[in-house]
Amino acid sequence: MTRSFQTMVLIENKDGKFLLGKKLQKIGMDKFNGPGGKVEVETSGDGEAQADERREERLTEKIKDGAAREAGEETNLTIATENLETKAVLKIDFPDNNSIVLYVYKTDQFEGVPSVPKGERDKIESWNWYSKEDIADMIRKKLFLESDASWLPEVLAGKEIRGFITYKKKKIVLYWIKQI
Repeated sequence: MTRSFQTMVLIENKDGKFLLGKKLQKIGMDKFNGPGGKVEVETSGDGEAQADERREERLTEKIKDGAAREAGEETNLTIATENLETKAVLKIDFPDNNSIVLYVYKTDQFEGVPSVPKGERDKIESWNWYSKEDIADMIRKKLFLESDASWLPEVLAGKEIRGFITYKKKKIVLYWIKQI
């Protein structure tokens, strides 16, 4: 089983709207998401594809640092790590034996104007601000990944959550979300 650590940052502007973009590739293609991505790791071991059990990954940055870095790289915004508030930690298992541990942060402190950098234009269509009502409507229209739709309303309601989500094929077969 391969596990990666991923982040998402829910950036809220002074009008109470959240920055979201439509993904153009990979998991969540054609769905909306907040900025974020993979926390940097260093891999050790023999590197053979069939020897996953001997391969070890070690984080080379703190998860919050990775969240601020990824959000900045994707949006051209500057976000200080100390302004990130943990809102969710979720383990998501996929049918191909891969899993993601997703750390979701929220902030209303940032500098700059969001835009898609040149190197990200093949990944994100554009960044736009959406109200909680807009997001609820987008969830009803299935414009988010099914897994995001299971926890995002709780986080937008101000709750801090932990949970796990299990996919079989492309559908969620099991999930548990707990407010802490």
